[in-house]
Amino acid sequence: MMHLKELLHHKDERVVYFLRHHWIAYALPGAAGIVLALVPIIIGSVLSATGARLLDQWAGVVTILLSVYYLSIWLFSFTTFLSTYLDVWVVTTHRIVYIEQHSLFSRTIAEQPLFRVQDVTSTMEGVLPTLLGYGNIRVQTAGTNEQFTFKTIARPLDVSRTIFQLVEDVYARETKSTSS
Repeated sequence: MMHLKELLHHKDERVVYFLRHHWIAYALPGAAGIVLALVPIIIGSVLSATGARLLDQWAGVVTILLSVYYLSIWLFSFTTFLSTYLDVWVVTTHRIVYIEQHSLFSRTIAEQPLFRVQDVTSTMEGVLPTLLGYGNIRVQTAGTNEQFTFKTIARPLDVSRTIFQLVEDVYARETKSTSS
């Protein structure tokens, strides 16, 4: 994994935000994994309560199937967590760096200088995002990668305001340096 210091290119560049997904992005797939893990337990309880002896005759097959089932749930939960956790957005005083993890061995790293940012929009849609304070930020740029979307970010309004302020600071520095 890349170190944060490797992202800084300018001597006066500093990290303003190092962002990961809001905790809800981890909790929802985790809850789905727990519910899926409980399904065989509930089915086994219902079958034993009805007196079905199906499990006694096929105990070896059922054990193998349950092992594969639970291994699949664990694998799905782990890869979903890892893919979500390794998505990172870094906002510095000079640029925005977006690191998106697609799968275990596939990621995209994109960056845009702040002077190319044209628009910053934050959205919080729905009851849960509003109550828990998370949402998305869309950064429109003039570069080849025309849009960055920060998904399920905590305090999106604060972050978008800060990015907009950083963009204004960059334009002020550029104007000051060209007029001097």
